[in-house]
Amino acid sequence: MRGDGYHRRRDEHGQVIRGVESTRCRRCDFENESIQHVLGSCPYGELMRLARHNKVKHTLTSLLRGKGFDCYEEVQCTDKDGSIRKVDIIAFEPGSDRAFMVDPTIRYETNNDIGQDVQAEKEGLYASCAKSINDLFANHGKREFRVFGLWVGGRGTISREMEQFFKSFRLDKRILPEMAEMVLSASIRMLHHHINGP
Repeated sequence: MRGDGYHRRRDEHGQVIRGVESTRCRRCDFENESIQHVLGSCPYGELMRLARHNKVKHTLTSLLRGKGFDCYEEVQCTDKDGSIRKVDIIAFEPGSDRAFMVDPTIRYETNNDIGQDVQAEKEGLYASCAKSINDLFANHGKREFRVFGLWVGGRGTISREMEQFFKSFRLDKRILPEMAEMVLSASIRMLHHHINGP
């Protein structure tokens, strides 16, 4: 991404096509090249985007396990319509009949109410999976589930929802700045790879 928003158009061999400039993504050509596109949807950065997400997921799992929760990652289950879903984290609370579906996501910050959007999206995907998960984990007894759709900004913003989650579960809030830095560093590496990668 050049400072003026344009980059040199390249052919299928990576050679610059003389005299042609474009705002389309240099890697996928699907959308205009923007930070939001690079960090959120460009197929070229998919593996790096997944790695960035997994760091957040593993951090949350580790913190919950430290509080005594029995946690499982990437749990495949089915919703009420029989569609297959995969929940990032299932956390069973010790000594209770409660369990939690925790699904973090990294979104590019906008002026929209991302927290409300993410929560509604995740509840729509996973709320009806409770029966399937209870069947899968019958050894934990029948549980009442609550869905947490959490988000971190692609530029390192820690959302109110994430802060409230840490407070509710008494997780160490000193981890939040580390999480923000981890996400921001990964995003910077993604941008560098997008511009300078092979």
